[in-house]
Amino acid sequence: MRKRYALKNRTRFFAFVSAVAVIAFTALYAATVYAFKEKPYRIIEVKSGDTLWEIAQDYGGGNDVRRYIFEIERINGLSGGLIYAGTSLKLPAN
Repeated sequence: MRKRYALKNRTRFFAFVSAVAVIAFTALYAATVYAFKEKPYRIIEVKSGDTLWEIAQDYGGGNDVRRYIFEIERINGLSGGLIYAGTSLKLPAN
């Protein structure tokens, strides 16, 4: 027959479990608040003849053009950098 474990110090055990629960809920809350923080975007309509490079130069605010293009592609779900006239693009605000 197996020997059962007997809890010797219940107060210490419940204090430990409570501390772990508080830390876990605090971390979860902080991660949730940070993850759902709305980032500001600017929306533009692509005109005939526009390219992502030109848009990044015009709206990038002096940042690295390649990084700004990457952010535009990531935000809008683009691949290959192909855009069409009349399309609305979200641009990251500087």
